[in-house]
Amino acid sequence: MTDNAVVKRLVVRSRNLVSQLNDELRIRIQSGRFKAGDRLNINALSKEFGISATPIREALAMLSAERLVVFRENVGYRVAPPPTKEEFIQWATARVLIETQSLLLNKEPISPETISRLKDANARIASDEGSGVTQMTEFQDANWEFHKILVGLARNEFLSAAHETLYHGRRFSQIFLGRGVVDRSRIVSEHQGIIDALETGTLETASNRLREHVLVSVARDRKFASDAGKEDCDVE
Repeated sequence: MTDNAVVKRLVVRSRNLVSQLNDELRIRIQSGRFKAGDRLNINALSKEFGISATPIREALAMLSAERLVVFRENVGYRVAPPPTKEEFIQWATARVLIETQSLLLNKEPISPETISRLKDANARIASDEGSGVTQMTEFQDANWEFHKILVGLARNEFLSAAHETLYHGRRFSQIFLGRGVVDRSRIVSEHQGIIDALETGTLETASNRLREHVLVSVARDRKFASDAGKEDCDVE
């Protein structure tokens, strides 16, 4: 896509300009077009998109909150490096603790509406439409929606808020650059097993299946971390 085409796309969309810029810059980072350490010059980006520097700064601030870029005084914004293995393990540990325990805190029957939402999210995960970064982003969003619904069953706003901060750690998606979606069918199958347990009202079984699912995913994903192979760590 040419730069002019990018600008045109930004103009014709009805969404908020800052959100559009945030999406465009994120795609460039997650696709590898902007590499770790690259400086993101506000004036250059402003000139490229034909807009003022203000929305550029706001979009970069959003990316900073997602830890995809870092800001340094007298230096400006640069693309953040991929996570280290230790950072990935800490992030994954938080997921295991929050997600598996949230299910056990649920005290209400699982509603048909919740089951339907979980099935819808899993169906989106199963879809292989799109390609490249777009496909990966759609997969990640659907996968996170599935897990977000499960955490929401605890009906604890603080757990949900903590879980939401993990989603904003989009920097961890950088470990998948060039790899795309992996093990899609396994993920869908394991999710279905969790749904089946919830439909029968066996929360403990659902929690155990969720824990196993997350740990298997972590064991796979940590191999992609930037310094994978230097040491072996467990999240259990």
